[in-house]
Amino acid sequence: MYDHGISAALLDSLRSAGDPSAKQRLRDQPVKASWSDATTELLEQYDACISDNLPHRMELATIGKVLTNLFRVTLVGLVIWWALSYEWRVVMRTAIALLHQLSEDPTSISL
Repeated sequence: MYDHGISAALLDSLRSAGDPSAKQRLRDQPVKASWSDATTELLEQYDACISDNLPHRMELATIGKVLTNLFRVTLVGLVIWWALSYEWRVVMRTAIALLHQLSEDPTSISL
C-alpha cells in the first residue's frame, strides 16, 4: 500500500505491483470500481453517519423545544403583565373617581 508520507513507499509499492503474486491476488480479489458499488458504499457510510449522529440530534432537538417553550411562556407572561398593568391603572382611576364622586354626593351614583 502506498503511503504518501514515506519516501520509500512508492518504490515498495511498485515492487509489490510487479511481483507475480500480485497478479494472482487481483484474480482472487478483484478491484471493484463501478458507480453502482461506489454508490452503495457511500449510502452505507451515510446511513452509518446518520445513525451515529442521531443521539446528538435528538439532544439538540430537546434543548430547542425547551428553549422555544421557555421563550413562549416568557412572551405570554410579559404580554399579560403589560395588559394587566394598563388595566390596573384604568380600574384604579375609575375606582378613585367613583369614591370621590360618592363622597361628594352619595345619591348621584346609579348602578
